[in-house]
Amino acid sequence: MNRSLTTVGTMTFGVILPNKGIGAGSELLDAACEAAVAAGWRSAWVTDHLMVPQGPEADEYGVMLEALTSLAWAGGRHEELVFGTSVISPAMRDAPMLAKELATIDVLLGGRLIVGVGVSDTGDLPEYTNMGKAHRFKVRGAYVDESIRLWRHLWSGSTKPFEGEFHQLDDFTFAPLPVQGAGIPIWAGGRSARAVRRTAELADGYHAAQTGPK
Repeated sequence: MNRSLTTVGTMTFGVILPNKGIGAGSELLDAACEAAVAAGWRSAWVTDHLMVPQGPEADEYGVMLEALTSLAWAGGRHEELVFGTSVISPAMRDAPMLAKELATIDVLLGGRLIVGVGVSDTGDLPEYTNMGKAHRFKVRGAYVDESIRLWRHLWSGSTKPFEGEFHQLDDFTFAPLPVQGAGIPIWAGGRSARAVRRTAELADGYHAAQTGPK
């Protein structure tokens, strides 16, 4: 069942799942989802970092359950909720693999997925380096934009070639398709003017993870 949060004019509430920090694990994920359901909230969100450097950032993100695995596990146990990423950085991963992972999650959750994406902060170069993606850091915005276009192309079921700056697909199959097809909601995060343009041009909504209401 598709329980998208795209209803216009209605405020809904969600919970950020504790997939980070000391004690992160199945019990805390379950407890957070159960609390959200009991409160009548509609969504649950996972935070994403992969391998931050030692130092202050590690105090917050050094202990981190992988976001998509956590989302899939929790989503399979709590059918009342929509699940989303808050947010993933495609340039720190790989767009075609993410297309498959996200499509698989949407299939397994019956169309209850929202994909929050971002480019990550300017101070995240060490994490890109740790992931073997330092070469993408300066072009991470362009990579995110192309990732969204690539995902839509693959999720639509098209087998036409895809020609981009970072990806060229000529002969491929992609199945199964997401339950929501190319319409999986994509919310763009970020505080820059480019993030706002990305929201208007490519995404379905704005994810204000670190932005106040004013």
